[in-house]
Amino acid sequence: NLYKFFFRSQRFNRIVKSFLSRFANFLAKMKGFDFPPKFQWDWKLEMLLGKYEKETTKEFKKIIKPGMTVVDIGGHIGYFTILFSKLVGKRGRVLAFEADAENYQLLKKNTTGRKNVNIYNVAVSDKSGEMNFFKTINKTGSHSLFPSDFRPISITVKADTLDHLLEELAVPKVDVIKMDIEGGEPLALQGMAKILEQNPDIVIIMEFSVMNLKVAGYDPLQILQSLSDKGFAVRAIEDNKLLAVTRETIAWVEAKNNSYVNILVSRKV
Repeated sequence: NLYKFFFRSQRFNRIVKSFLSRFANFLAKMKGFDFPPKFQWDWKLEMLLGKYEKETTKEFKKIIKPGMTVVDIGGHIGYFTILFSKLVGKRGRVLAFEADAENYQLLKKNTTGRKNVNIYNVAVSDKSGEMNFFKTINKTGSHSLFPSDFRPISITVKADTLDHLLEELAVPKVDVIKMDIEGGEPLALQGMAKILEQNPDIVIIMEFSVMNLKVAGYDPLQILQSLSDKGFAVRAIEDNKLLAVTRETIAWVEAKNNSYVNILVSRKV
């Protein structure tokens, strides 16, 4: 009876959720981390407690060393940007790019005072100029350069290639690139050809969303092949392991509820 009362009582559930929501807001205030209004308490706690994409977070901690230069494409509100700032240390540098103006303002707030971080309100793509950008309503991390039924809001944003951006910023070397731009990854890869060629030891960790790639009109298998043609090995970050990505992997990713996996792309295995 007690079990039924506590765990099946809607009133009890409301009390627990209210407590967790207040706790998440208190913790966010203590850490000086601002969230979008639509963020729920569980999303907040995942980031505040370092549990967001925990396997990928672990991989970054293995790869990124003090003094490195890290590029964050799709900086969102700064979870990974802040992690990178801590990992590269005073001698390192983090450059974060976020296309959406609302996310960018939160990214700016959340990284204020971090001297090794520079942020830019620009979409990283395959060309310079203005581009259409499509926004979701109920989420802040699903905006994209590609339209879909679940991205009904269209705005115009500034876009540029990473090659041109880093040339303008006089960044001589890049060690690590993180990329999560909802199907826009192939465009960004086209716009960083020089960087990939000039940095043979570069490591990329990027979202591989079969759904978003198909919405954008790409064949996921061809994206993998294009990376292989550049000399990269591609491995999925899953269950604390790095797994080779194959045609069967794509089918498995597509069958998942969230239809994506983060992949590690490097010339060294």
